[in-house]
Amino acid sequence: MRQRFRTFKTLRVTLASGEAAVTGRRAHLSTDDGLCYADPGEHTDLLPAGRFMETFTGDGQRTTVIDLFEEIVAHAWQNDSPPNNVQATDLFGEVFLLDGTTVSTSDEGGTRSSGGRAILIEGGLVYVRAPRL
Repeated sequence: MRQRFRTFKTLRVTLASGEAAVTGRRAHLSTDDGLCYADPGEHTDLLPAGRFMETFTGDGQRTTVIDLFEEIVAHAWQNDSPPNNVQATDLFGEVFLLDGTTVSTSDEGGTRSSGGRAILIEGGLVYVRAPRL
């Protein structure tokens, strides 16, 4: 497979139920459930990612676009097969290198290298932001 990449300045995310997005305010991405939160509250797994581009209250299903703080380059990888395939709840969390073309949610007992953070699932591809060197 030829490795492809995409550059993201904005990102479409699912706003968690009950969260109130306000245009221009900070958006935080959860590495635990793959959702977006407006209020970091008592969460310990959130990454500040950007600012909301619209105002509404989330229902856990509706998506919104956030303007990222910085442009993200993410490379396309094949998705592992179930049960270790990357799913929507795995977004923004760490994924692991299964082989030279595939990422997985399993680190195989600590024997696999980190591939980075999953940013987007599109068809059979997972777009992954590589760890910083």
